[in-house]
Amino acid sequence: MVLLLLIFIVSEIIVNPSGNFPLNDDWSYAKTVLIFIKEGDIFIGTWCAMTLASHVLWGFLFTKIFGFSFLSLRVSTLVSSLIGLFVLNQLVIKISGNKLFAFAACLVLLFNPLYFNLSNTFMTDVNFNTWMLLGFYFACLFFEQRKPIYFFMVFFMSMVLVLNRQFGLMLPLGFMVACVFSGERRWLNTGLAFVGVLLVFTGFKWYEAYLAQGLPSWSSYKFSGSIKPTDGELLKKVWYFIELRSLPLLLNLLIYVSPLCLLLLKGVSKKFSTKTNVLIALSVITLCVYLFYSVNYPTGNVFNNAGLGPETFSGNMTTHTYLASLEWAFMFAKLVLSSVSGFVLLLYLALFIKERKLRKGLQVNPLVLTIAFYSLGYLALLYLSDSFFDRYFIPLISCSILFLSFLVKEQSGRLTAAIPLLLVFAYVSVFGTKDYFTMNEKRWEAVAYLRNEKQIPLDKINAGFEVCCWNDGIYSWFVEYDKTEKYDYLVQYEPTTSFTLFKEYEFQRYFPYKKDKINIFVRDSIN
Repeated sequence: MVLLLLIFIVSEIIVNPSGNFPLNDDWSYAKTVLIFIKEGDIFIGTWCAMTLASHVLWGFLFTKIFGFSFLSLRVSTLVSSLIGLFVLNQLVIKISGNKLFAFAACLVLLFNPLYFNLSNTFMTDVNFNTWMLLGFYFACLFFEQRKPIYFFMVFFMSMVLVLNRQFGLMLPLGFMVACVFSGERRWLNTGLAFVGVLLVFTGFKWYEAYLAQGLPSWSSYKFSGSIKPTDGELLKKVWYFIELRSLPLLLNLLIYVSPLCLLLLKGVSKKFSTKTNVLIALSVITLCVYLFYSVNYPTGNVFNNAGLGPETFSGNMTTHTYLASLEWAFMFAKLVLSSVSGFVLLLYLALFIKERKLRKGLQVNPLVLTIAFYSLGYLALLYLSDSFFDRYFIPLISCSILFLSFLVKEQSGRLTAAIPLLLVFAYVSVFGTKDYFTMNEKRWEAVAYLRNEKQIPLDKINAGFEVCCWNDGIYSWFVEYDKTEKYDYLVQYEPTTSFTLFKEYEFQRYFPYKKDKINIFVRDSIN
């Protein structure tokens, strides 16, 4: 953990996540914190689709210490990220007994580009993942020691999780199902867990009633009673989403757990003959090419909207086209990494079948059932949800890491096998996030120049999504940031019709390494 903390600190020194400005959607969550500071009420506004309360209270604790700023809120997420890594380390050690694998698992999560980037924002995803892992950790302790305090903490973390995002309801349900198969006093534990589920759900409904008092009918938040399982149109939509989202989600998970699969590759492949390994490898490669060749590279909110990456991904304020020379590299990485993970997982499945341990393995550990039921419920809610972003995969990535940890009891590996790929992930995460901050610093510097030096009012400046929507913290959740008609100045990369270049702000990119510019454009009629 000391080495992991050192790696974390060095990475953050490189990024330098300072600056009092919002990133991604966290302008909206910051407004809720600001309202809570000033008025003592939690008002999530019309933008947020999640419950948000525990996230706001967590950020509020840090504003009480450091004062309100986006840096304070960012620090709260960095602390939560570290807690999540510590808990993941403890969980993997408890599951596998392998400290080296636990260290590698923490690096895989830390340098996941989604996780690392969002650790440097006030987005909800990292907090949700941390509290989910804490719920699993207390479930693990309860199944080991049967102490009532751990039982209580599972449901306490469940309530915290639900008040961050509705998907947290899956944690107490998964724990209750696991109690049925937990052996000693299982029916008593199941009955008490059922009461705990009712209490969490009651608290959730009470909070929704509180939200309903202030939210208009057209807000983004969807109340739980709006879903009707018998609705035929809903079933059609869910099936459509299953077809649309399953392959990108599977591809994403296979790519992001590939460093751990590389670590396990040598040990598990020794269990089979060369002929069997070759046969399975060829089958997996063929299957991955068939399934994933036409599936878009798994980019979404973090890569596209946040601009984490080179011109091959979309920029924050404008669209960059693909560099044809790099398309083959992304295709190669996509198919190779998914094939490596698929190969290792299929070998383990074959090993379980060969040694007749599959049925026994599923019955042995109730923690497996807790995580499995949670993951299936989380997937079901992803298929029900209208919104779908790459950052929603983070809890499933953590669950996949935990599932792999159960395999390490059978096999061990060498960290050196995973280091090259981890370095690639670290480069994308650290230097992509560094570029993201540098770009935003220049953007806000341009806005400050227009407002302070040129005395241009903010409502005449369009500097992209976060600037327009934050709007100096005014209690408003809707600004037409995607239109140029009412704006006299634009802060962005590319020129626009009817606007002329006014000022340039050059900065250094590291992913890729090159000079880039943020530009101020002025309307021709003013210039």
